Amino acid sequence: MIARKHFLAIAVAAMIAGCGGGTDSSQSTAATPQAATSALRAPAGAMATVSPESAANQLMDFAERRFPQFFPEHQVTLTNEPPFLYRHYSNGANLGVVVAQNPFFALNGVYTLGGPLGGLTYQGQLDAFITPTDTSSGGTGNGNGCYDLALADTQGTHIVETFQYSGAITGSQTIDSLVGPTALFEGHTARETAIHTTGTNTAQGTTVNIDTTGTSYASRTGDAEMTQFGSVISATFADLAATTRIVFSPPTVEHQYSLAIGASVTTAQIGSANFQVPAIALNQTSPINSSTTTKYVGQEQITVPAGTYNTCKLEQTTTPSTDVTTSWVIVGKGIPVQTSTSGAQAVTIKATFISLNGQTL
Repeated sequence: MIARKHFLAIAVAAMIAGCGGGTDSSQSTAATPQAATSALRAPAGAMATVSPESAANQLMDFAERRFPQFFPEHQVTLTNEPPFLYRHYSNGANLGVVVAQNPFFALNGVYTLGGPLGGLTYQGQLDAFITPTDTSSGGTGNGNGCYDLALADTQGTHIVETFQYSGAITGSQTIDSLVGPTALFEGHTARETAIHTTGTNTAQGTTVNIDTTGTSYASRTGDAEMTQFGSVISATFADLAATTRIVFSPPTVEHQYSLAIGASVTTAQIGSANFQVPAIALNQTSPINSSTTTKYVGQEQITVPAGTYNTCKLEQTTTPSTDVTTSWVIVGKGIPVQTSTSGAQAVTIKATFISLNGQTL
């Protein structure tokens, strides 16, 4: 009920600075929302291929990135009866877009209320402020708010998670990842991330102690695009040191970070996996040729042992398997808190501890 009262908000016109043509007037308009409203108008853009829901989220995502002085944090998109999608912020600001026909409000109209802007105000049509991007099949346009790809591209980002397994596999694992400097991998300049996984898992009566170290190589190649080049993983099996080197050729370009709710994208993974155990002179290379289809189901609040989180829910299938893997990742960060896999060997993995740069989430 409180959220409904605080329906819609902020310097909508201020966010226009980066969306239209002409000079960048964000420096001069950021001082007050009133100045922004009067000074900034972007050319109308075509919305024919973009759903109202996707366009509304793109508008609000851009506002949060460009004007944190008005939008102090990322917020989950909420639905207000009858026609609005909106976000409510800790400073009392609200921002919303009309996504359904209603006799009292303009379809695709942008409205603000509360915080720095005061009373309920119609600011104009959405495409007067931004040109929405069709994200139904992925792309390099605006992110969908589920991920912060800057985390994967910032040296020093440190994420530690502990997961509890149930189902066909039981036990627990702790994954400690630290983003490092850029490095060369197979001729590509990429961000190197060190990953250390420890734990104990039991499956079909067999218990395995896990202690692997590895490095992954990837680059952020767009606002909503990551390119994966490969990884190197070292582990010990039956007292024998083994190394697996995965190389994607061509590099795998991921576009799921810009998916609209209900949309899907398919990504091909082509390359090779080389497995070596020097002590027994084993050196085996196998081809990689698969594809993963990712669907953005929507947002959902879930509770796991680590806490309660607002999450984005995604479903994935990877050929040739038909099993569905459902993941819940923290809104605005993309850190997984729960994963469930269907099929004969169904497994559920829930986070029991999460920290980002030393702060427990």
